[in-house]
Amino acid sequence: MSKAVNKKSESTLANVDLNALLKNSFDNIDSQSVSMPYFKVVAKQSDVIEPGSANYIESAKPGMILNSALGQVFDKIRVIPSYFYVKDLEWADRESGTNRPVGSYDVSENIVSRTTKDERGKDRLENGNYIERTAHHFVTRLDENNNVLDNGIITMSRTQFKKSQRWNTMQLAQYEEIGGKRQQLPNHAQIYTLSTTLEKNNLGTWYGWVINYAGMAPAEAIQRSVAFRESASKMQSVSDAGESATAKTETASVTTSSSQGKEETPF
Repeated sequence: MSKAVNKKSESTLANVDLNALLKNSFDNIDSQSVSMPYFKVVAKQSDVIEPGSANYIESAKPGMILNSALGQVFDKIRVIPSYFYVKDLEWADRESGTNRPVGSYDVSENIVSRTTKDERGKDRLENGNYIERTAHHFVTRLDENNNVLDNGIITMSRTQFKKSQRWNTMQLAQYEEIGGKRQQLPNHAQIYTLSTTLEKNNLGTWYGWVINYAGMAPAEAIQRSVAFRESASKMQSVSDAGESATAKTETASVTTSSSQGKEETPF
């Protein structure tokens, strides 16, 4: 049946120039009209593994990597690190019913200096909310043949923030022999394989990121990563335009960790 349908589709489209038609497609759909994918680790308490949940994915298991926008899960992904920044995000406890940051601060604002540690190690403000220093890695995802698939954001905070720091250190340390000379690679020319592993401390267990260098990116993928960097930096500029944390939070769904991007690591 599917083969017959495919043959019929090919026949129907034989005289249609799809590339030309693309120039007159997707009217008024821009970056504000689509969801930026977040790549996040599926936690043991995630609703995507709970039958009956609106977000349930039958193939999802704890430790897999979720594309939040498309509802796809993977054992590992291959990415180019295209853009990076860090924010101190203010969160209310889950019991408050708020599922996105209530404030976003530059690290230079030193909001953490106005906090105290609670019994679980969270940095609490006087209003009861807590601050999480959160790394935002904008990435270009590739297939096994280094073709570009899509773009997305990976956020790392709490136990995973040190993973972010190590990843940045790895990027600065990548050199390749090119034309008989040792050449430092720009981040856009670097490919990494991301997977997960089970981690634990005295508070419990969770799945965390495993990041390994996988080689140089081809020219086309490099160009796509550079182009994504431009749009990602504009997203951050929009977030930073407001004079107050409240104004910045209005764009948190893309530029800072929204509920879909927030880590589910419990510690």
